[in-house]
Amino acid sequence: MTPRRRLTIRGGRVASVITIGRGIVSEAAGLLQSASGRFLMVSPPGAKTVADRLREVLSGRLLGDLSLDDREEAKTLETVARIADAALAAGIRRDDAMVAVGGGVTSDVTGFAAAILMRGIAWNAVPTTTAAMADAAIGGKTGVDHARGKNLLGAFHPPHAILVDPSVLETLPEREHRSGLVEAFKAAWIADP
Repeated sequence: MTPRRRLTIRGGRVASVITIGRGIVSEAAGLLQSASGRFLMVSPPGAKTVADRLREVLSGRLLGDLSLDDREEAKTLETVARIADAALAAGIRRDDAMVAVGGGVTSDVTGFAAAILMRGIAWNAVPTTTAAMADAAIGGKTGVDHARGKNLLGAFHPPHAILVDPSVLETLPEREHRSGLVEAFKAAWIADP
């Protein structure tokens, strides 16, 4: 059994269960939450290793598997529409859930799509970057950018489950890892009056 730590964060009507531990992606079938047991997975090419592992673990339970860009330029309503189109084409129901596998943009757009699809369905986050682990996957701040500014369209829609596997960070470029640590430090600094 993988040593792990579980935390529960209450945000509105949803309590996010955060599970932290090396190798927990292999245990995802028992940790991700969906009332029906079915999922639509959204991931960028940069999270291929983790997404491939989840495909194995969730074999037979995936309604669909959508690949999208995880760069800030993809944080648009068009990307959210693409996720919604794929979900509806796959026959998603209210009791199904989404799984965002990737960095902050993937968490933001997948969470926002889940917030507005059928007036809100469950979603789960499997962050693969330091910034996503420290900020984007936690708290339920979902959304997209607008021509007038960053994160102007969105909703608070916390994920039901968040799987944080520190071993996935070992392949991150050092610059990206440090950038994510700055996000974590920033959150700690602003929390202290």
